[in-house]
Amino acid sequence: MRKQLSRAILAAALTAALLALTPARPGPAAAAEGRVWIGTAVGLLYGTPDSDDLLLGVACFEEGDGPVLAVALAHEPVFLADGEAATLEMHSAGGALALPGEGMRLLLDDLFLIEARVVEPEARRETGAALAALLTAGGTLSVLVEDGEVALPLDGLAAALEEAPGPAAVFAGCG
Repeated sequence: MRKQLSRAILAAALTAALLALTPARPGPAAAAEGRVWIGTAVGLLYGTPDSDDLLLGVACFEEGDGPVLAVALAHEPVFLADGEAATLEMHSAGGALALPGEGMRLLLDDLFLIEARVVEPEARRETGAALAALLTAGGTLSVLVEDGEVALPLDGLAAALEEAPGPAAVFAGCG
């Protein structure tokens, strides 16, 4: 129970921090449904500015023994329960990346996240480089999870990469 509570608190804090850093203006290339790529001090978001609509978050933050590179997708597969293992499979013209993660329900926000955390330094560097290749290739980023696929247009990402230092830190593996 304690692990589950601390995990939920960390996830809620990460989500709140990312949302608090969302700029008040949309980027130059607004995506479908008003979602855009947003560069923050700790990472990169895909969501709707000035709202709690966050579809994908990639961030670096300190936890316990050191830095963590986290990727979180707001998606609730039909057969995935809180605490169960899931894999985030990401594909674009820049390659493919599979990250083992875990489903997590945030009751306060009525939100279900699938979150992958990378803590080992070499794995963070490799994951950061793979994310850079995936996200800067252009086209569409496809994220497959259990029972579905989420497609995120990569249009407007270049501007978000210049908005704040977070994306560069993620691409460097939070080092």
